[in-house]
Amino acid sequence: MKKIMKALALVLALIMVFGLAACGGTDEPAPDQSNPTLDVNTEINEQGGLEVDDPETNEETVYADELTLAVGDFSTANPLNPAFIASQIANILPMVYDGLIGRMPDGSYQYKLAKEITTEDYKTWHAVLRDDVYFHNGEKFTAQDVVDTIAVVMENHAIASSKWMVIDHIDIINDYEIDIVLTNVMIDFLANIAEPMCGIFCKKAIEEDPEGGMMIGTGPWVFEEAIPGNYLTLVKNENYWGEPALAEKFTMKVILETSVQAMMFLNDELDFAGIDATSLADCEANPNVKIDTFYTSNTGYLGFNLNNPITGDINFRRAVAYCLDTESVSLIAADGYAQPWDTGSYWGSTTAYKNPIPAREQDLDKAREYLAASSYNGEEVEIMASMPFLVAQAEVLQSQMEAIGINVKVFSTDFATSMATTAWGSTQWTMMVNSSVWTRLASSCNLCLKYMSTGNKAQWNNERVQELLVLGDVTPDGPEREAIYFEIQELIAEEIPYIGIGSGASFHGRQASCGGVLMFEDNCHDYSHAYRVVEG
Repeated sequence: MKKIMKALALVLALIMVFGLAACGGTDEPAPDQSNPTLDVNTEINEQGGLEVDDPETNEETVYADELTLAVGDFSTANPLNPAFIASQIANILPMVYDGLIGRMPDGSYQYKLAKEITTEDYKTWHAVLRDDVYFHNGEKFTAQDVVDTIAVVMENHAIASSKWMVIDHIDIINDYEIDIVLTNVMIDFLANIAEPMCGIFCKKAIEEDPEGGMMIGTGPWVFEEAIPGNYLTLVKNENYWGEPALAEKFTMKVILETSVQAMMFLNDELDFAGIDATSLADCEANPNVKIDTFYTSNTGYLGFNLNNPITGDINFRRAVAYCLDTESVSLIAADGYAQPWDTGSYWGSTTAYKNPIPAREQDLDKAREYLAASSYNGEEVEIMASMPFLVAQAEVLQSQMEAIGINVKVFSTDFATSMATTAWGSTQWTMMVNSSVWTRLASSCNLCLKYMSTGNKAQWNNERVQELLVLGDVTPDGPEREAIYFEIQELIAEEIPYIGIGSGASFHGRQASCGGVLMFEDNCHDYSHAYRVVEG
């Protein structure tokens, strides 16, 4: 077979697929993907961002030396910790670490540590690596670092393991060429490893300093300090191989109260901040700030622990499913700024091949019948939630479940406790409100559905679903792939490991002279080349 040049842009025709999924299918023939041709984006986009109106800049522009972003509290600055991706500082991933490739907001990809990636069969991927890259500690990046990173990630069960686990082995040809051999054909492999969680680490740094060494990357920013409950700071990487950062220092400042965060933002004490709905009017009335609004792809859910005797009972889950009015849960908890979930299954809001299964209508009589048929006997059950807006959702869910006689308590906790409590195999917890990380790719469902995945909080292990997930990975886009993911959603609707709640609107605030943020639907924005104009 002639070698296929995988040049990292619309590899899987993501935008086309998304369009097909949105209308539930098409009579048009599926695009031929046997020889995909792609565009290459080799330049770092300093002023990128999805539908963002950035201030104009030129060669004479003077930028601010320091930038500050408001974040909620974080429990860890360690991306090898499985709790990390759920933390408020996941934004540091693309700033501190480079992956082999990186993603762009329009669905395209750009080369990072790899200069070229090719494949003949979607199973063996040949990568040519850059030979001019150094880690922040001065160690030179080589092919061995790719091998070591994957080993360390898998050993620590880090969230990135869901992306790397398909790799069988890596053959090192020389210091700057490798063959990545997968366990099976995977159409979406490049899209998966473009995720910011797939950065490359320095094994030597980790061995020398198990705690601090894991923060050594090759990205445009160098980790300086992290104090949970206070702040995290990064400084500019003066020896970065690519386009340098435009500021000298970047601080992620912990501000727990959203009202305080908004006040500081409006007083120009913050360059960037997340804004809640209650502060929108004040922000929109202020000509010195701008608000970027978008709906996240990460659909919120009520998840059930299928290993727990109570929530493992299908009749209990059916009772809950029919007692809920998820539209009110979504809108009330988000002050009306939300997209309520509109199907009877669970899927990413902007994810391809969304099955238009009719949503369940609230039916309290039917809910009570299912509850009576279950093994539930009045025990107190908990809904775990780890962020303020999730707690708000849990409280609305609590009131709706109590209406049919379920004794519910809301357990408000932090990220680390939530992740530790819901580790695979745990039987102690019952329900949680959360969201999974979804992209436009249908295969992003692997994170919350694959057996032993850290994102499979329901601990659901349906054999047919596991078979379909493998088939989905190896099937090119088209009617066959649509049928696979439609069936998965039908099984979710039948067994109810998750109940979709909705996607909240996110409001990203920035001072009017700020720009350069690459904004993504999963809310993990890239501030690598963020800036604030001082002059020009």
